[in-house]
Amino acid sequence: MASQVEVLTTVVTTTALQKLGSSLPQAAIDTIGAASREELGHYKVLTNQFGGHAATHRVWVPDAVFASPTALFQTLVVGEQICIDLYLVATTIWAETVSAALARVGAELVGNEAVHRALARQALGLQPNDRSFMKYDQVDQADGPGNGTTGFTTPQGAIQSFEAAGVGFGTMGAAPGAFYDFDIVRQSTPNPSFVNTREPR
Repeated sequence: MASQVEVLTTVVTTTALQKLGSSLPQAAIDTIGAASREELGHYKVLTNQFGGHAATHRVWVPDAVFASPTALFQTLVVGEQICIDLYLVATTIWAETVSAALARVGAELVGNEAVHRALARQALGLQPNDRSFMKYDQVDQADGPGNGTTGFTTPQGAIQSFEAAGVGFGTMGAAPGAFYDFDIVRQSTPNPSFVNTREPR
């Protein structure tokens, strides 16, 4: 599930720069560009080092995601929270069934996705560091996008959450949108030189 979600997040962030870059300040371009490179890096590590597999590289993204910078950052707040929840689930499973080393990688991924969420909230004028602990399966009490939503405790919960928002994995989603091919989109993913710590320990 994690590799599949990283396909989606790479597509969304990379495509966002192509569609909205001219209406974004440079700081936002840098932030989204870094996030897109980091999501692609997550995909590569999960598939190349840990045997992850995405069921499809073709994803349906709702048009509303790219309707405006505000819509994009609202989407990122909610989407990154789904990723945080997914990696909290994964860290628990990996610690119990695979290895402590892989569980630590899961924790590293939670940290990165939490940074993305915070920056998206900041772009919306919301308090970015609003949590003492990352939200797991409880109801989201944060002001702004995602308020009132409940987390999940299985990897499939991430896919279901994205599908409920109109995303499709290999099939059309429930909201008007378009298909994007990860293998094509990833060729345009920015590669900012300031992104560091590109491999987990």
